[in-house]
Amino acid sequence: MESQQRETQTFATPSGKAFVLKTYLNAREMREIKNIPLRFLKVGIKKVEAPGGNLRDEPDMKDYDAAAAASAGEDMLLKHAVVSFDDSTENILERILNGRDEDYQAILEQARKLTDPTPTK
Repeated sequence: MESQQRETQTFATPSGKAFVLKTYLNAREMREIKNIPLRFLKVGIKKVEAPGGNLRDEPDMKDYDAAAAASAGEDMLLKHAVVSFDDSTENILERILNGRDEDYQAILEQARKLTDPTPTK
């Protein structure tokens, strides 16, 4: 956990609720977000014939739940990026998810800029 306060920026959702985001994510937070998809990948090992008739092990992708990975990634991003929502620091993610979708999308759009600061055209 980071001991010092980070700079924040305040935004408003389409319905007028304030949300406060960190101005950057630290390396640990970014790593956690980037690793989310790997948690939903199931890989096994299969034997394949190599040149000369020998068998060798090769990775075998068994399953990948892209929808669950995307949702978990968004949750992790919001958990790390949003400092407060609607003037409260309590249960931020739950309150965002239980609110209006247009507010959720606006918050997510701003939070995503922290993981990809390249301006979009």
